[in-house]
Amino acid sequence: LVKGANLAMEHVEAEMHGWRPAPYGSKQEVDANYKAVLDVLLDPACQVSQANASAQPPLGRLGATGGLRSVGDLDLVGLAYDVLAGRREACGAEAVLPDGTRFEVTVATWGDPGGGPDGLVIVLQDVTTAAALRAQVARSEKLSGLGRLLAGVAHELNNPLSVVVARAV
Repeated sequence: LVKGANLAMEHVEAEMHGWRPAPYGSKQEVDANYKAVLDVLLDPACQVSQANASAQPPLGRLGATGGLRSVGDLDLVGLAYDVLAGRREACGAEAVLPDGTRFEVTVATWGDPGGGPDGLVIVLQDVTTAAALRAQVARSEKLSGLGRLLAGVAHELNNPLSVVVARAV
């Protein structure tokens, strides 16, 4: 994770290798979202071997002192098995904690490039606010569609009623 220091080069590398480009356009955007990214290193037995400072509070809430086998409703063991077995280079899913917090969870191996994996890297990104905003936009779009439908119905009802009222007078 470069944290936006060489964002232009990241875009060039992504283009050259056909990778997904960095999701942010400027260093300021990267810095604003960096604190939401939580990195955790697990050994092959799913024991937490290292975690950055941002990851400490959620790990405490998850009770990850004996090992990290799940994040909320997401089973990490299944994801870890796919990655460690070589079925996927990395995989991800969304996890929901009991308190409603949502994390985008990405699992990948770490270790020497020539040897087998030494463990797993788990990247957690808090997407609670983004998920709430997506839900709010979806609700707004539904209400907007309903409003257009009701306006059309009212217009169709108003046309015959205006003729009846005009003839009654």
